[in-house]
Amino acid sequence: MHNKLKDEYKVIISNDAGNYLCNNIYYNGLEYISINNLKTKMIFIHIPKKDKISDIKKLSKIFNIK
Repeated sequence: MHNKLKDEYKVIISNDAGNYLCNNIYYNGLEYISINNLKTKMIFIHIPKKDKISDIKKLSKIFNIK
């Protein structure tokens, strides 16, 4: 998925989920995985506001959103 995004958009990989709300969402997701002993990984992706995206349909196809 990263390559598809990188081909179309400016992509920055970071170890920082951002400010209060984003950190909270990411932390709670990781905690849920840990508490429930799930065999999965988690990724947190910041996506710009819709008005900052020139072609929302193209972006949704990368994430298989219908």
